[in-house]
Amino acid sequence: MSGTGKGVEKGAQSARSRALAVLRVRGRALAVALLPAAVAVVLLRAAPRAMRTAGAGTPRAG
Repeated sequence: MSGTGKGVEKGAQSARSRALAVLRVRGRALAVALLPAAVAVVLLRAAPRAMRTAGAGTPRAG
């Protein structure tokens, strides 16, 4: 029973390391997946303001 404890501990440590690596990759993938939606929200929120201010100084035809 002299060497089994260290082997189990090393195996558990490598399993934790792999789990953390998977979580990091999944977090980055989620961020990349959500980025276009976030940009779209920002652009759509800014668009009505830009339309209101763009037509303020121009004379209307008709």
